[in-house]
This record gives sequence, C-alpha cells and structure tokens, in this order.
Amino acid sequence: MTIDTAFTQERRLVYWNRFLGESPPLVGEIDRELLSFAREGNDEERQAFLLLRSCAQLAEEGSSATRKNLQAAVLYWFSQAGSEDPDAETSGAGRRKVTNLYEVLGCRWTWQQSAEAVGRNPKDYSAYRRIIDRLRAVYERMWSEQFGRALQRREGHGSDAIAV
Repeated sequence: MTIDTAFTQERRLVYWNRFLGESPPLVGEIDRELLSFAREGNDEERQAFLLLRSCAQLAEEGSSATRKNLQAAVLYWFSQAGSEDPDAETSGAGRRKVTNLYEVLGCRWTWQQSAEAVGRNPKDYSAYRRIIDRLRAVYERMWSEQFGRALQRREGHGSDAIAV
C-alpha cells in the first residue's frame, strides 16, 4: 500500500480541529479512517497518528477539566507550529474564541494564553505538565499495542521527546 501522506496529514488536521469544539474526535473514528495508513506508514506517520489517537483517548476518558487542558495544549502546540507570524496579534490572545487551528498557526502563544482561551486558569502551569505526563503514558501503551515493539526515548531533544 502506498501512503498518501498529504491525505493523512489533512485528515489528522480535521480531527485536531475538532478538539476546539464540544465533540472531540473518538478513537474509533480515527482508527476507522487512519489506522491502516499508520500500520503501513513510516515511523513518522505512526507517531503523528498515535499522538492524535492518544489525545482522543484522553478526551474520551478524562474529566471536563482534562478535556479543557487538552484543548489548551492543542492550541499551544499549533501556535508554535509553522513560521512565526510577525503580524499575529498576541495581546488579548487568550480572551478570544478560536474556532480553527489555522487562526493560531505561527502566533507563538504562551501556555497561559492558550489556557485562558479555553477558560482554564492561566496561572496553573502544572496543568500542561499533567497533560504531557498522561499523554506520554497513553502514547507509550498504545505504541506497543499497535506496533508490537517498545518505544525508545531520544536523548538531547528535550524532556518531551519520543522516538521509536
């Protein structure tokens, strides 16, 4: 099977966008559409798939506070992605409702701005660490379940770095 990475990237973005609304994607939906591509794809495709799937699992199992913190994390990650937008309006960023991830690409929001945008306490710095820790545990479990080998951590790429 040849993997159309543009298709899988586009479909993942559609699912990522759903984290901003009231109905985040379900693991079953993601699996039906993307699991076969992840199994046939390279490790980069697998990692991207499992990060999305792990977030969906946390959203399904977690409390409303967990889902809000997850929303803030998704905003934070996507605001850090892409080229920095020098014209991005960051003052008051956390007080506006974001409906599409394209709105924050390159904005370089802080965790505080991202948390405030979803109605969380912007001073709760530990919320991000809690989400990362829970996400890492789900991700590592799913990796070995789906791909049958242990996940290896990379050294020197920050404390959140993971690799196969």
